[in-house]
Amino acid sequence: MSDDPAELPMFFASVENLYKMYEIPGNLQAKLLLPLLTKKARLVTNRLSLKDLDDYETVKQRILTEFRLTSREYLVRFRDAKKQPDESYVYFCSRLQNLLKYYLRSRKAETDPEKIIDVFVSDRLKESLPSSTLNYVLSLEGDDTFAADKVASTADIHANNYTDDGKYRSMPKTEQPRQKCVMCLFRLQRLVIIVVVVLVVRIRLRQCL
Repeated sequence: MSDDPAELPMFFASVENLYKMYEIPGNLQAKLLLPLLTKKARLVTNRLSLKDLDDYETVKQRILTEFRLTSREYLVRFRDAKKQPDESYVYFCSRLQNLLKYYLRSRKAETDPEKIIDVFVSDRLKESLPSSTLNYVLSLEGDDTFAADKVASTADIHANNYTDDGKYRSMPKTEQPRQKCVMCLFRLQRLVIIVVVVLVVRIRLRQCL
């Protein structure tokens, strides 16, 4: 096991594959994992109760949480991953697959096609946002992540009240077109009145003749 957070998904995937291959019972999985942990990871497990130490998933999730592998971190690791000189392309491919799986799992979208689509739409939408709007969305997300429609509605709230460089609008953006429509209607009414007056004058002139 490595202390590098980028290596943890691959490490746990390898361990779990071995458990499946040799049909290791669930009550032994955590016990077999503990000797493989680094000193930093053991410091995390030392704070667990005896009951939690017997549960493989609890131990794994506590380590992942302690190493601060958030969904955003998984995404960055996946996008920035590069093949190392000492690894084969097969191993690199497997590493990419595991990083993406852990990312989707952290977004609770591992097996749901609709959620997977939503995840990638949400990410693409964030990439298109101005920095000030993106920072606003991220500040509201905190450690959580919004669905695509939530990202869009939150971005619209910011865009309606702030410019792309973060300056407050004296008038909300949504009200500006409405004001323009009111001005257009006022001008149209004036034009109609003028046309009516002209027609009335012409009728009167014809009557006089």
